[in-house]
Amino acid sequence: MTAAKRPAFTLVELLVVVAIVALLVAILAPALSSARALARAVVCQNNLHQLDQGFRAAASAATGDAVARTPYPGPGGWPATPMNVQKEPAIYKCPEDDILITGPEEYQLYCSIPDAYINFEPSYYCQVTVRDGTTRYAFEVYTAPDWNDAIFDVTHDTPQVATFSPDSHISPGVALRRHGKDIAGWEELSSAQFGKSIVMTGGLTNYGINARVGRHQVAPGTIVLLDYDERVAGDGEDVHQVLIDSARHLGRLNVLFSDQSVKKVWPFEIDPDVGPATADLWSP
Repeated sequence: MTAAKRPAFTLVELLVVVAIVALLVAILAPALSSARALARAVVCQNNLHQLDQGFRAAASAATGDAVARTPYPGPGGWPATPMNVQKEPAIYKCPEDDILITGPEEYQLYCSIPDAYINFEPSYYCQVTVRDGTTRYAFEVYTAPDWNDAIFDVTHDTPQVATFSPDSHISPGVALRRHGKDIAGWEELSSAQFGKSIVMTGGLTNYGINARVGRHQVAPGTIVLLDYDERVAGDGEDVHQVLIDSARHLGRLNVLFSDQSVKKVWPFEIDPDVGPATADLWSP
């Protein structure tokens, strides 16, 4: 007695199943992608809300009364002020962007002799010494191995603060840069004051602060922070284009207003060039 044959799929049937599965994946993929994008937008909104809390906590600690004056610093104080309270680096990064929040390795010393960028890492031109609470980065601009041309002491705690050491012996043509761009106030180290500090991690945020926000009374609907390709927002003649280029969340931006609300908006809704109503969003 022979066993009965098992029913089996034919090649045509298998191809039909594969085609159906592929069709379903093609239909669902955009929806899944949009869902992930929306989830990242929510994380971004939460980041901005936490940054607002950081501003207010820092203001409260400084004044004893968070209501006494606006908690928002000028652009020069961003993001150092909230980093005194909100120390988690990921909060300063929009998840829709792929920049990395790291430390001093993002920074370089540019030297005219040799004509090169020298990283904050051990090399012939950079001597690294770990100390109690700080790491010393001593740079060699020429070729004599004394490593005292430009010296920075960087704290281990977050936020990492680099202080320009008075032990430095520098010459013209030495500048501090990040990704090849001069850092404001550090264009020429030869003119920098000893003891001057910079928040290393702070320069790596991809949120921009309103250039007009400062330590004075701010209207409730004023823009404070937003997704922006530059550290300072709304400062220049190309605001319209930068707003468009900065839109990360399905063509829109997340914006923190001074009334503590965070909203997702289209670039034209906050473009100061559109009209008086949108221009007022940028004015304290």
